[in-house]
Amino acid sequence: GAGPRPGRAGRELAVRWAWRDLGIGLAFGVGGLVLTIPAAVIWASQIGSDDATSALGEAFGGRQLHPIAAVIVFVMVWLVAPLSEEVIFRGALWRALEHWRWNRWLIFAATSVVFSVAHLELLRTPLLLVLSIPIGLARMVTGNLLAGVVAHQVNNFLPAVALLLATTGSLP
Repeated sequence: GAGPRPGRAGRELAVRWAWRDLGIGLAFGVGGLVLTIPAAVIWASQIGSDDATSALGEAFGGRQLHPIAAVIVFVMVWLVAPLSEEVIFRGALWRALEHWRWNRWLIFAATSVVFSVAHLELLRTPLLLVLSIPIGLARMVTGNLLAGVVAHQVNNFLPAVALLLATTGSLP
């Protein structure tokens, strides 16, 4: 990292608190839902409903959890996983590519592809790429990791709710 030690992590990850960037992340997250819901329907129709699942869906499919465990899984999928993934892909990787003076559009494309492939779900890679676009755009437009984190958390909210309902037996 560059510069003085105090505040280095925030500078290197390009994260700062800004209500405007939070709002932009929220807007990109909602826009991402508008984009990814139809994309998911198209993707599922192309690969078949038997294969239209995720590693997380397979791990918890048909399992009923204690309500506290189900809530923990919900929070992990909704808030923690997006935060962790964004710190890696649109924090550390993005900033490394900026330090190498890559073009911001190339950085956006590279981090989106790496994000999609890093999930190690070959069938879902195209869908993850579609999901990655609004998240990466939120990061690129604001220059703030916070916007990407919020956009990702908005995008994970509905699957997290579905997982919560399924693991508590409220949804088949």
